[in-house]
Amino acid sequence: SLGLVAAKRAGLRTISYIPMAHSVRLSGTPVALRLREMINGYLYRLPDKFITISESARRMLIARGAAGSVAIVPNGITVKPIVGSDRNAFREKHGIKPGEYAVGVIGRVEFRQKGQDFALEAIRRFRHRLEGYKLVFVGQGPDAQKLRSLIADGGLSQIAQLSPWREDPASIYAGLDMLLISSRFEGVPLVMLEAMSYKLPIVASDVDGMAEVLPQCWLFPFGDHQALVDRVLQVRSSDNLRILQHNQRLIAEEFASAKFSERMTRAILEQESDSAVLHGRTLE
Repeated sequence: SLGLVAAKRAGLRTISYIPMAHSVRLSGTPVALRLREMINGYLYRLPDKFITISESARRMLIARGAAGSVAIVPNGITVKPIVGSDRNAFREKHGIKPGEYAVGVIGRVEFRQKGQDFALEAIRRFRHRLEGYKLVFVGQGPDAQKLRSLIADGGLSQIAQLSPWREDPASIYAGLDMLLISSRFEGVPLVMLEAMSYKLPIVASDVDGMAEVLPQCWLFPFGDHQALVDRVLQVRSSDNLRILQHNQRLIAEEFASAKFSERMTRAILEQESDSAVLHGRTLE
């Protein structure tokens, strides 16, 4: 924000790259909400152009009062191939027995956005329907200890566990049978794109980038514990081959890192002026 204000005062045209533009009431704490919204409303009017990652984010920017044009540059990823031995190594390390169905929840452990507490409560309420399932939370964050306590206090240690993030995500996806995204709000999560590339079925809350990219039959309304469990069971029992193949092609064609770089460069250079400042970074 300081860089953006300084650039405008210097008379430079500005571009702001922002992946999410949710209301403070959703994404922030309740302290001084009205003041924060007023400040944000001012900041959203400063850039001459925005670059964001999805149509839903574009609509949010317009709703927040964005005065400049908005270009969409979808996220891009680079994925490493899965090693055959990784599956058994991951499952043995996490006590996942042959025949058990492993559902991963991957990401920063922060209940306010990522909703791990919501996912765990759904498992607790409907544990009797999830015989033979293992829920593996993978990540670190401010609510990690709270999540461990919820698992222990709820008597869920046999079905749920928390594992720290690893720098080789391919070895994590190798051991999973499904990805669960229980977020209250998102952009276009990289874990979703990675799972699509590895042809994993995905069950996700019906919000933001997930609602844009994933089929409706893989989505559930955030906050509905039963709907989450129903969707997990339904997707597991469905023939997902056509969707999985489509997802893998989509990542290769539209969400590859090279495609992201090409689109980002084009979006920046489409500025009318040679003097541009990318939010927080001067372009020369």
